Amino acid sequence: MEEIADSLAIGQNWAGDQRIILFIKPSEGYTLTEDLKEKIRKTLREKASPRHVPAKIIEIPDIPYTLNMKKVETAVANIIHGRPVLNRDALINPESLDYYENISKLHS
Repeated sequence: MEEIADSLAIGQNWAGDQRIILFIKPSEGYTLTEDLKEKIRKTLREKASPRHVPAKIIEIPDIPYTLNMKKVETAVANIIHGRPVLNRDALINPESLDYYENISKLHS
């Protein structure tokens, strides 16, 4: 989608089940509005399946990557579940993890 520069999906243990959280880094000139969230949900429902529709969609300024330019889902999942991130020095942008640590929406 042209409105999205990058994204990362993580499963979060929640209320005895697991929910999907989709982190969105908007393209320049865009923000994550309710209309865009609905467009994302609709697109995922139609092009993937209802199971792929995230419980939460959260705007984030950056997505963590390794020095080899691979997304680091495990580091974000560790943060979400209160576990330490041990490989920050393997990231090209370790400061990006700070944003995930400070998102209060992850626990609501």
